Amino acid sequence: IGIALGIASIAQYAIMITIIDMSVQILSRFLSYWETIIIRHTGENKELSVEYMFKSITIGFWIVAFFFGNIYLFGEIFLTLWVGEQYAHLANDLTLFSLLLTLVVFQMSVTPYFNGHGKQKTDAFLALIEVIGKAIIAVPTIHYFGLKGIMITTIIIGLMVSIGGRMYIVSQLSQIPYSVIIKRLV
Repeated sequence: IGIALGIASIAQYAIMITIIDMSVQILSRFLSYWETIIIRHTGENKELSVEYMFKSITIGFWIVAFFFGNIYLFGEIFLTLWVGEQYAHLANDLTLFSLLLTLVVFQMSVTPYFNGHGKQKTDAFLALIEVIGKAIIAVPTIHYFGLKGIMITTIIIGLMVSIGGRMYIVSQLSQIPYSVIIKRLV
């Protein structure tokens, strides 16, 4: 970021990352409850395990919607009080960046399902694909969109891996058609 956009952009990015990180910590507290339930039911009742995974995703999405709404409504005020008026302009970017929390929901809800099936390597491979995809696409998007390019790249590649990759593998493991899995997400 510093090389592509300059040293001043690092502070802006760090402010947004800190807020997103605090949100992830709160989100993790709610979603960690489901982890052992999903893993336990993977061995006992695969259908119930998938149901709990989707319940975790649904709850996670509601929490993300709460964060997104609050950041959208109060982001400028919060940034002004927390880091000063000179950073209040980041409110819109922070709102966009808060969409990253949906990726955290996918990862935290699906990873226990993979773990229950012994697919830790598959989960790690999907994470590697996501990192490589972001690295390849980030350079041109930073040049065209600046700091928003990083956010756009992260969200698009993350959703492609989460919906395209993780949900496809869930459909294979659960033997539920991929189209049914996608309909459940919508």
